[in-house]
Amino acid sequence: RAALKKAYAQARHTVPIAAEPLKLPRYVRANPLKASVEEVLAELARTHPSVVRDAHVPALLVLPPGTDVHAHPLVESSRAILQDKASCMPVVAMRAQLGWRCIDACAAPGN
Repeated sequence: RAALKKAYAQARHTVPIAAEPLKLPRYVRANPLKASVEEVLAELARTHPSVVRDAHVPALLVLPPGTDVHAHPLVESSRAILQDKASCMPVVAMRAQLGWRCIDACAAPGN
């Protein structure tokens, strides 16, 4: 335990402090109940050609930081959902199978 405390004390002084706040990408999750990922990607690419698929979450699309898609027809029709990547990770980690009954105990107000 003492070695861990010593290592922590040394490491915290070597971690660089960012001059500017970290700017995270805008994540957009396709709602599979209303549209496929390919449909959402194609429609979003018409107005935002820089959109790409996320490398870790199959239904997640990535846009540059600060991209505003709150009023996009995909979002307004619930075919796409604005969701942080961290909120998608429990589903990926769980590897749910067809027919499973699952309770979403990770949700918070506003998600």
